[in-house]
Amino acid sequence: MATRAWQRALTVVFVAVFLVTSCTSVKSVSIPGTENPSALPAVRVGDTAYITTKDGNAKTFKVRAVEPDALVGESERVAYADMASLRVKHLHKGATTALVVVLAYLAVAIVSAVELVDEIGD
Repeated sequence: MATRAWQRALTVVFVAVFLVTSCTSVKSVSIPGTENPSALPAVRVGDTAYITTKDGNAKTFKVRAVEPDALVGESERVAYADMASLRVKHLHKGATTALVVVLAYLAVAIVSAVELVDEIGD
């Protein structure tokens, strides 16, 4: 019967993986100079930027700095003037952390409950 406990625990882990991925969002962001030239884009350090340049190249990188005229990654810098489109993936750290903690406790509770039921049944 201990096998069933582990099967249930694995099910909880798989569900957790799918739920954790829901703690991210990818959104299109307006590029400075197109709608509001003086505004910085809604991009934060740590976000992942998906950029298509005006010459058709696709670039993806983790944002290290948001400058008045460009986004900076670890090994590249893309000026807003060179961007045709900008999408940003933002991880919601607080929600992800809370979800992982709750699911870890839930997995332990399920395994403990199943083992307790198995012991009572024996």
